Amino acid sequence: MIELAQSDDGRLVLGTDEPFPFDIKYIEYYREQRLFSLVFENNDSSLLPVEISAFIGETVERTPSMIVLEVTKGHAEPLGYIVPLVQVGL
Repeated sequence: MIELAQSDDGRLVLGTDEPFPFDIKYIEYYREQRLFSLVFENNDSSLLPVEISAFIGETVERTPSMIVLEVTKGHAEPLGYIVPLVQVGL
């Protein structure tokens, strides 16, 4: 499952309990559609199945980066890293 959350310090966190096929290079945010697209290190991309409300959309539009957190059964510790958030659209 993939979830979007906000940390106590206001940063956005994209969390998953399944590993991504490759590390994420950056995330694109399409403002008009309020959709995320993950762009991986191998340059493949995948639309994210997360619905963004207008209220959360305003927060996303002010955010320059996101924390990616993978918590899977195969890893002893969570894998976390920060990626740029590229704003697409008006």
